[in-house]
Amino acid sequence: MTQDLLTVEELRTYFYTEDGIVRAVDGVDLQIPSGSIVGLVGESGSGKSVTALSIVRLVERPGKIVSGRVLFDGKDLLSLSEDEMRRFRGKEISMVFQDPMTSLNPVYSIQDQMEEPLLLHRNMERRQARAEVLEMLRKVRIADPEKVARLYPHELSGGMRQRVMIAMALSCKPKLLIADEPTTALDVTLEAEILDLMKTLVREVGASVLLITHDIGIVAETCDSAAVMYAGNVVEFADVGELFANPRHPYTTALLNSIVNPRRRKQRLAVISGTVPNMLHPPEGCRFHPRCPFATEKCAEAPGQLSLVGPGHSVACSQHSRDVQAS
Repeated sequence: MTQDLLTVEELRTYFYTEDGIVRAVDGVDLQIPSGSIVGLVGESGSGKSVTALSIVRLVERPGKIVSGRVLFDGKDLLSLSEDEMRRFRGKEISMVFQDPMTSLNPVYSIQDQMEEPLLLHRNMERRQARAEVLEMLRKVRIADPEKVARLYPHELSGGMRQRVMIAMALSCKPKLLIADEPTTALDVTLEAEILDLMKTLVREVGASVLLITHDIGIVAETCDSAAVMYAGNVVEFADVGELFANPRHPYTTALLNSIVNPRRRKQRLAVISGTVPNMLHPPEGCRFHPRCPFATEKCAEAPGQLSLVGPGHSVACSQHSRDVQAS
């Protein structure tokens, strides 16, 4: 049985605004096995990015991690001091953000920015670090790495900047890579190249991956397993094959039904009725029940708890025994 590299238990991250408390992440449970790629999928506003930022403790005010545990190799990251956590980031856990232009420093060259984590976390001499930078740029399939290393972020295309971010994130050989919508700003061709590149590199360095996306098609192509997130909660977790073949939560089913099948010329586009709830005032009980065609009075009274419905398959739905298969 594969051991979990990361275990998130009852994680809660709230934002204290003038209008009230936004419960962006409200009791998330998540496991990432060693050596696997786990997708975290859901609509915009479901809490995916806040979950990632909470794991690496980069939530800014007015946000605050209220409670929970984030166990990495058995160590609770939420109990570390800020200095300890700073040494942890980059070396043990790295993150690729969805907009590399805002993540890269515009006044430093690519060489300088990529050298810094190598000097800090791998204790390399500058000559070694420079050689490693060029090697990592080659690995992410950048032509003429010597020239690119001397350039500044604004001189690179979006795809090249994202390759640089991946190279930088993996240069210290982290155990976990968190990729937050890494292909959002890229066209379809570049998206496929970046995802393929990321899969190849993480296998080479032996890293696990948490891949955050709103595109369930990317999950199907890239991930080993997936967690489906809705309104601050994980509502279903399963191996990708099982999730697509046997979805047990109505929200998961709705997401799968919304995928366009190119072989059906006159397919009616399925939509999920209603909108993602306002997390200032989330619905009582199951947060999906106002949009769920299978909801009962019980659903409005108490939230569903993640429970096993099969090997490695968990769902938070009191109606999970219903046949809510994707058509």
